[in-house]
Amino acid sequence: MEQCSVYCVNTETDALADILERTDKRIKVALVDTDITIALTRSDTRSPYIGFVGNMEFETFGELE
Repeated sequence: MEQCSVYCVNTETDALADILERTDKRIKVALVDTDITIALTRSDTRSPYIGFVGNMEFETFGELE
């Protein structure tokens, strides 16, 4: 399965995630070794995908960094 790194803005940490679905404007990921899935979106393909879970903000470019 394809993977990417996901950055949590609130805690300033990176996590590894499996990519479940991907389009140019939307990506859905599942954080490795957890039950957490995150749907992230972007308006411009040059900017990162951004999503929220609870009160936490996450970002990814959809690649391993």
